[in-house]
Amino acid sequence: MADSGGFEIAKAYVTIIPSFKDGQTTIRKELGDVTDSASKEVGEKSGKSFGNAMAKGLKATATVIAGAMATVTAGAVAVTKTFVDTAKQTAAYGDEVDKTSQKLGLSAKAYQEWDYVMKIAGTEMSSMTTGLKTLTNKLDDAKNGSASAQAMFSALGISMEDISTMSREDLFKATIQGFQGMADSTERAALANDLFGKSGQNLAPLFNMTADETQGLMEKANDLGMVMSDEGVKGSANFTDAMTTLNGTITGLKNNLMTQFMPSLTEVTEGLAETFAGKGTAKLTSGIKNIIKQFQKVAPDLFRAVKDIGESLIQGIGPMLPDLVSMMFSLVVSAITTLTAMTPQMMPAITEGLRGIMSAVLSALPVIIQGLTTLLLDLANWLSQGGAQEMVNGIILMVT
Repeated sequence: MADSGGFEIAKAYVTIIPSFKDGQTTIRKELGDVTDSASKEVGEKSGKSFGNAMAKGLKATATVIAGAMATVTAGAVAVTKTFVDTAKQTAAYGDEVDKTSQKLGLSAKAYQEWDYVMKIAGTEMSSMTTGLKTLTNKLDDAKNGSASAQAMFSALGISMEDISTMSREDLFKATIQGFQGMADSTERAALANDLFGKSGQNLAPLFNMTADETQGLMEKANDLGMVMSDEGVKGSANFTDAMTTLNGTITGLKNNLMTQFMPSLTEVTEGLAETFAGKGTAKLTSGIKNIIKQFQKVAPDLFRAVKDIGESLIQGIGPMLPDLVSMMFSLVVSAITTLTAMTPQMMPAITEGLRGIMSAVLSALPVIIQGLTTLLLDLANWLSQGGAQEMVNGIILMVT
């Protein structure tokens, strides 16, 4: 459309009022007259905008690809790190069970069972080290003829014959059951302080349980997989010991390696001081050469170690690849089978969803047709008034 002040180059407005409730949508578009000079200007701007958009698109695509690769790499690293961290945590737990159970004179199984019971009672076995040491000392006193120590255990229903024949693990269990059978809480607290020291006061919730409740908790710990097997505990301890040896070996290798570079590094350091003092670079140059020579000397051993590790990985993983592929294929087949089995149950929901979508589309169809009709009529009107020629001119100028 033209006005008294000149040409309005590309005036347009689009009004869209979507409403799925009353089904009314209005789409209108009005384009004004465009001159040849204006077409050229629009063409140049369009070409420039297209180029900028293409550049931005390529840059964005490259960014997305780089981001995707980074995400995949980070995911692989995260999975590997999680596996290693989990192995270390498991080994640390098993090693703690192995070492602490030996200090307390309990089997690994009994230690874990009592640890669960203690946690339910508000404490834990690792905090009972001092208390169990006190109990052990009292047992030794009773064995050596101490009348007061024998009287303490007698109050719990434990005889001298029991003390002489039972293992420390069984004596600990008998002691706890003895406290659980005492009715006088004041007498019980005093005796617990004598046999367990300050740790005795933390055992009051445990003493308030019955022997059957305690046994039930132990069985629950086993049923729920909380108790690591003796083989697992031993394996964890061995792994922790092996890691300690490996870390020590690597530290020794690093120290020995760097010791060989120390003279050259010292020469470089002194050479830098002389260079800054204006005494020349002879020593600095000599030190750098010696570092390179030393590296050339140790490099073959380092590369050999890396090569050996790589070959070991290939030899270890290679024979397992067929089994790994077979396992992955089985997982895929299992997933497909599961989805197929679930299809009958899923179909009603899928059908209902599609029905809802089709209903919405059919309800909106009159509005869509009305809008398209209006748009086509306006477009035909614009083309008939010279818009077609101006559009062709604009495209030719844009390409140029």
